[in-house]
Parts: sequence; structure tokens; C-alpha cells
Amino acid sequence: MAFKIPTGYERFANEVFARFRNLLDKNVFSGITKLTLREWESNFATDEERYLAAHLLDALIFRTDPMVASTSQHVVEMVLPKILIEQRLYASSTIDAFVEALGNGDTALGLRFVAVDGNLLASVPGKSGALLIRHFSRAANIHKNLLLRPENMVQLQDDVRVLVFLDDCVGTGRQFGKFSRVYKLAELSERYTLIYIPFVAHHTGLNDLNQKYPFLHITPVEVLGPQSDFFAECPSSPGIWVRDRSNTVAEIKAFYSALMRRRGVTRSTNFGLNLSLGFSFSTPNNTLKAYFSDQGTWKRLLVR
Repeated sequence: MAFKIPTGYERFANEVFARFRNLLDKNVFSGITKLTLREWESNFATDEERYLAAHLLDALIFRTDPMVASTSQHVVEMVLPKILIEQRLYASSTIDAFVEALGNGDTALGLRFVAVDGNLLASVPGKSGALLIRHFSRAANIHKNLLLRPENMVQLQDDVRVLVFLDDCVGTGRQFGKFSRVYKLAELSERYTLIYIPFVAHHTGLNDLNQKYPFLHITPVEVLGPQSDFFAECPSSPGIWVRDRSNTVAEIKAFYSALMRRRGVTRSTNFGLNLSLGFSFSTPNNTLKAYFSDQGTWKRLLVR
């Protein structure tokens, strides 16, 4: 059977697009304009394609600048102090004193913030790590003296005890694995305490990293489960697409892949984790290409 619009979903596309435009009018989605949405919408010509587009919009998990700022503050006020205290790496009378020390660039803290990024990597992650730490340091008021490029980890002084790695997203965990090998984190763990804080982590990659890198203290801010897969099936009805409980997973995947091929987007059948996740400044590798690709005639919705 072919992918179809189920009974009861005839107005779904119009309703979703209208709701999304309303959110744009309210400046909820920083980084997405009405023009960008209109161009992205032009990728979808038939009623069935627009129905797919509506589900892509409806599933989108988008982290705006204010959301990233709020998460950054949560990291320095809650997540990081808890880890440091549990590991007996820092003792302070108040959280305010810790935050103030970060803002003053107090090197007596003995820690540095490092983006999961780096010039020694042959491919991405690249700019997203650098952009994230820029947003993070601004929102959390981190002094530049406490920021460190990965390439400079080998030049650290003896007063540093803790390296805090920041990342926007852990998908499968393969990217961080490459980062770990290239920058020899296992060796660094013999001299420093290594803390890894991804803003978002998929449970698949998180489980893999916990098994492979026992020397890391991994604490994601947000964890995505199996249902974050855009093509997830109904737990109670195997093989049926959870988003409309009518089409099969095979049908929606085939329809999506065929559409992307017609528009000139390559490797669209390599689904990975099929995430619908985006940040205002970047889009993770494991997010579906329909959101960010600019290959062929495809118009992107999110920045890469």
C-alpha cells in the first residue's frame, strides 16, 4: 500500500502550518523567518507531501537562543556544581560564589570549559561546538580565561584539575568517540577529571558512551528516548507509524526517501536516529536531512 492521508487528517497540514506561522509572528522560533518557511514549504507539492511536511513541523524540537541561555545557566547553577561537589572537586558556601568566580575568571577554580570541536578533526563536529560555547559563555557569564580550545589541552598548567566538555547533542555517540580518540581523552583522564555535559543526548549514544568511556562523568541536561525517532512505530502496534497510527513505518520511510531523491538530496535512506532536533545556531548530524539540507533543489528550514 502507498503512503496516504488518513481519514480525519484532511485539515492537518493547513492547521499545522497556520500554527507554525503564528509562532513565527510571536518570534518564538529565533533563526527561522516566514520567508525561510515559505521556501521550505515549496519543497512539498502534492497533498501527501504537504501532509508529511506538517508532521515534520509538528515533530520539530527546536531550541531557541533563550532556551539555550536558560540551559547554560542551569548548567553552571545546578548541573556542574552538583558534579563537582559529589566528586569533592570544589567546595563553596554558596552557588552564587561559584557563579561569581566563573564570571571573574578565577583560575583557582581549577577548571576549563572545552567545546567538542577542534581543528584536528577531519570532519564535523566543527562549528557547532564553537558556536555553542560562545552562546554558553555569554549566557552564563563565563570569563574568557576559563575557555579552552581542544588543541590547547596539551599546554595546560598544573593548576587545572577539571576539564568540562560542552556539546549541543549526542546522537549515536560516534562523533564524540572520534573527538575522544583524536584528542586522547583517555590519557588526559590520568591527569584531570573529565566532565562531559551535552545539552541534549539520545539514549542510544548515551548508553554507548557510558560503556566505552568509564573515565568520563557524563551528565546530559536532556535525554531523548526511542519515541524521538520521527519514524517510530507504535509500541502497541508494531510496524505502524506512531504519528498517525495509520500508515506503516515502511510506507512513510519509502515516501520520504523517494521525495528526497527526486529533489536531489543524496544518502537520504541513511536514517541514523531520525531526529527532529534543531538549535537556532546549528542542526545535529542525526537530524533528518529534510530539515537542513540544501542539496539539489531542496530548500532548508534550519541552519546547518
